[in-house]
Amino acid sequence: MIRRQVKSKPPRVGEWLLKRLLLQEERYEKLGDFEEGFHIQSAESGSIYAWVWYWFQIIIVIPTFLSNLTYWSTIMVKSYLKIAFRNIRKYKAYSFINIAGLAIGMAVCILILLWIQDELSYDRFHVNSNELYRIVEQQTYAGGQLFPVAVTPAPLAEALKEELPEIVNSMRYATGLRLLVRQRDIRFYEENVVLADPSIFEMFTFPFIKGDPASALNNLGSIVITEEMALKYFGDEDPVGQSFKIENQFDMIVTGVVENVPHNSHLKFDFIVPFLILQTVGQPMDQWDNNAYFTYVQLSENASTNDVDEKIRGTIKKHVPESVTTLHLQALTRIHLHSDYAADMGGHGDIKYVYIFSIIAAFVLFIACINFINLSTARSGNRAKEVGMRKVSGALRTDIIKQFFGESILMTLIAFLSGLFIVFLFLPAFNNLSGKSLALDITRDITIPLGLLATAIFTGILSGSYPALFLSSFRPVKVLKGMLKTGSKSSNFRRVLVVIQFSLSIFLIISTTLIHDQLDYIRNRKLGFDMEHIVYIQLGSSPRYYDTLKNELLKNSSILGVTSASGLLTSMMNSTSGVDWPGKNPDDAILMHNMTVGHDFFEVFQMEMVEGRTFSKAFPTDSVAYIVNEKVVEVMEMDSPLGSQFTLWDDMGPIIGVVKEFHFKSLNTEVEPLVMRLRRPEDFHYLFIRIGSRNVSGLLNTIQEIWDGVAPEFPCEIRFLDEDFDRLYRAEARMGTLFNYFTILAIFIACLGLLGLASFMAEQRTKEMGIRKVLGASSANIVMLLSREFIVLVSLANIIAWPLAYYFMNRWLQNYAYHASINFFLFLISAVAAVVIALVTVSVQAFKAALVNPADSLKYE
Repeated sequence: MIRRQVKSKPPRVGEWLLKRLLLQEERYEKLGDFEEGFHIQSAESGSIYAWVWYWFQIIIVIPTFLSNLTYWSTIMVKSYLKIAFRNIRKYKAYSFINIAGLAIGMAVCILILLWIQDELSYDRFHVNSNELYRIVEQQTYAGGQLFPVAVTPAPLAEALKEELPEIVNSMRYATGLRLLVRQRDIRFYEENVVLADPSIFEMFTFPFIKGDPASALNNLGSIVITEEMALKYFGDEDPVGQSFKIENQFDMIVTGVVENVPHNSHLKFDFIVPFLILQTVGQPMDQWDNNAYFTYVQLSENASTNDVDEKIRGTIKKHVPESVTTLHLQALTRIHLHSDYAADMGGHGDIKYVYIFSIIAAFVLFIACINFINLSTARSGNRAKEVGMRKVSGALRTDIIKQFFGESILMTLIAFLSGLFIVFLFLPAFNNLSGKSLALDITRDITIPLGLLATAIFTGILSGSYPALFLSSFRPVKVLKGMLKTGSKSSNFRRVLVVIQFSLSIFLIISTTLIHDQLDYIRNRKLGFDMEHIVYIQLGSSPRYYDTLKNELLKNSSILGVTSASGLLTSMMNSTSGVDWPGKNPDDAILMHNMTVGHDFFEVFQMEMVEGRTFSKAFPTDSVAYIVNEKVVEVMEMDSPLGSQFTLWDDMGPIIGVVKEFHFKSLNTEVEPLVMRLRRPEDFHYLFIRIGSRNVSGLLNTIQEIWDGVAPEFPCEIRFLDEDFDRLYRAEARMGTLFNYFTILAIFIACLGLLGLASFMAEQRTKEMGIRKVLGASSANIVMLLSREFIVLVSLANIIAWPLAYYFMNRWLQNYAYHASINFFLFLISAVAAVVIALVTVSVQAFKAALVNPADSLKYE
C-alpha cells in the first residue's frame, strides 16, 4: 500500500545556506549525511523527522550562516580598507588635496553650524518657553506710516491677565537702567539693573542658588542679584540679608542669588529690583498712553495663539479710544532673531544672518565636494583596469559601487576627523571674531555628534556618488582591450563642476566686497554733526552739579565746549504723537522724537542751522522755545516755521530755529522728525565735552580730577561718543569679517581643486608636451596651453555669478535706508581677481610640467 504524501512539508530554509557557505568544509559532508538520513526516515515514518530537521536548521544552520556572513563581511571590509589605504598612499598629492579640501570645508561647516545652533537656542532653556510670549505694538500714523514698538503701557500686564482666561500669568519688565550701586566702599555704575514683577521667577527659569523665588521680590526694598555680582561685591560672604545703596538714595536688601544668566537669553540682568518701586519715585502705573515697559504673558497649555492674538489687538483702544495702536503676540523663542522694533532691548540677532551663513556653509562644503568629484572622475581612467579585472573575477556592479562609496566615506571620515582638529584649533579665534563663547562639547548634547556624523556621511555619499556610479559602469571587455574612452563626457562633466565652483567663489568675492563697501559707507557718511574728540559722562543722580562742572571744565583752554542732553545721539528713544501746531489736521496722529538739550548743544556738536538761531542765555524765554529738524518742517508743510507756536505734551512755545538734518539713529532707518527744547538741569542725563586733539590722556585725567573735586560721591566714567557709534554696527562688522574669512577659505578650497586638476591634466599630457618642446615650443607656450581652458571656464563662471550676485546683494542693501551704490567696476575687479587666482594656481603646476626635460617626457609611458 502506498502511503499518502504529507502536504504540510516544512520549508528547508537551511539547505541553500549550507550549500553556498559550507560547500568546501568537511563538516558539510557530515551534515549532508545527517540530512539524507532524516529525509529517508521522513518518507518512511511521516513528517515528524522533517520537523526535527526544520528546527535543526533554525537552531544550527542559521546562526552558522550569520557567523559566516559576519566573517566574510569583515574580510570584505578589510579588503576595501586595504585597497583604499593603498590608493591614498599611491596618490599622495591627490589624496592630500581631497582630504585637505574636505577637512577645511567641513571645519567651516561645523563652525557655522555651531554658530547657527547658538543663535537658534536663544530662550529655549526656559521650562515654559513654548507658552511664553511678549506683547508688542503696531502703531499707525498719518499717511499709513507703521511704527512697530516693543514697549507697552504699565497697566497692560495685569489687565490682560484679568480679561483673558487663556493668560495664566503676566509680568512687567523694565531695562536700560544704568544706576550707581554701592556696597560699603565698593561702588560701580551698573548697566544691567532691571525692574520686574515677582512673577518673573514663576514664568522664567532662572534657578536660585540662595533665597526663595516665591517671595524674593515681594518687598519693595528687596533685590535679587546674580552669582557673579555676589562674588564681585561680597566675595565669600553670604550676600543674603546684606544691603546695597542704589543711586545714593535707596537701601535694598539682598533676598536672593540666582545663577548667572545664560548667554543665550534675551533677558540679561545682574540685579533685579521690584517693578513697583517706580511708584515710590513718582512714576504713575495707570497710564495707558505711556509706552515704556516690556510685557510678557504665559498662555495656558491648550490656548490658541491665533485666538489670543485676535482678542488682545484692541486692548489699548478700549482704554484710549483715540489710540492708533494694535497689540500682537511675539513668541519668546522668536524674539532674538525676529525683532525689528523701536525701543527694544539691544543685542538681538537677525534671522537673515542665519540664512546667509547657512548658504555659505553649503557653498563651501559643495565646493569641497566638487574637488573630490573632479579629481576622482579625472583619475577614473587609471583605475579602469582594476574595475575590469574585478568584474571578470565575478564582482557585481553593486560590489564596485560599495567599494568606491566605502573609499569615499573613508576619506570623508579622515577629513571629518581632520576638520574636528581644525575646529578645536581655531574655535577660540572664531569666538573672538564672532563675539560668542561657542564650545564643541559632544558629551552634553547628543544632537551635536549626531549632526556632525550625519554631515560627514552625507558628504561622503555626495562626494562619492558620481565616481562610484561612473566607475562601476565600465564594461570589462572594453577596459581590458584598451578600448575605454573616458575623455569627452567625463571632461565635460568636470568643466561644468569647475564653472559651478568658481561661480560660487566669484559670488562670494562680489558679496564680500559689497559688504565692506557698505560698512565703509556707514563709517564715512556725514552724520550732520561732528563726534570726533567728544567724550561724555553719565550724570545719573548728579545733574545738580552740572552748572558747577561746566564752569570748572571751561576754565581749561584745551576743553573746547561743554553741554548736556537727555539722551545719546546714537540711541534716541523718546517719541510721542502728542504734538500740535496751527493748521495741523486734528485727525492726523503724527509721531515725533524729542529730546532735552542744554545751552551750547549745537555749537559743541558743530551742527548747522538752516534758519533761525540756537538756544541762548541772552533770551530767557528760550526755556519754553523749540528747535526742530528739517523733517518736522516737512511734516508741518510750512515754508518757514519760525515764530509758529508748537505744542509738545501740552507745553506750548515758539519755534526759534531749524537745524539741518542729522542722524540720531542707525543708518538702517531714515532721519525722522525731531523736536528739541531747553529744560531744567534735572532733565539732563549726559554731560558732553569737546576736547582738543593734543594730549588726550592728560585731558582725561584733568576731567577726572575736576569731577572728583565737584562730585566725589559719584564715580566718573568717561566714554568716547565715536566708540558708541561704532558699537551700533559691531554686529555688521563682525558678520562682514566672518564673511571675509569664509570667502577666502572657499577660494582656497577651489584653488586646491584647480591645482589637483591641473596636475592631472599635465600628467595626462606629459608625452604631448615633450613632443611640443622637441618641435620648438617654449615653456611659455606650454603654460598657456595648459592655462587656456581654465581661463575660459573661469570667465564663463563670471558671466553666471554676476547677475546672481547683483540680485541678492541689491536685496541685502535695501535693508539700509542709506546704502552704497553697486558699482559695475566692482564686477570687473572680481572677474580679474578670479582669473588671476585661477591663472596663478594653474601656472604653478604648468611651469613645473613645462620645465621637465623632453627626454624624460617621451619616456613617460
